[in-house]
Amino acid sequence: MRAHGVTRQAVAGIVAEPQHTRPGYRGATIYAGASLEVVVAEDGATVLAVYPRTPQPAPADDPPRAPARPARRGRTARPARTIPSGGREFLRLLTDHGFQITTDTSRHRRVTHPDHPGAVVVTPSSPVITGGR
Repeated sequence: MRAHGVTRQAVAGIVAEPQHTRPGYRGATIYAGASLEVVVAEDGATVLAVYPRTPQPAPADDPPRAPARPARRGRTARPARTIPSGGREFLRLLTDHGFQITTDTSRHRRVTHPDHPGAVVVTPSSPVITGGR
């Protein structure tokens, strides 16, 4: 505290008359002064930390809206992407993107991509049954 020019009297003054308080970690309380914040343990007597206060803007009744993004020039709108609804459509989408699909003897499909050697995703070749009997 001495290295930063903080005195015990300043810390005691902030704890005695804080601008505001807020809960801290594990029952601690954070006391805010004009330029410092003091963290006091749950016992109310042990000072855990003293650090410079970062100014926080006062909360507004209605938060400001983000400005509208300007329209991009020279680009056309892309078609909406849809999620495949069936297995064949999913497999076609994978092969369209360069994936290789092989079926092994255990009725599973192995999905690989030449750009990622050694990476393999195994999927069932039969539909997945959800729910109980």
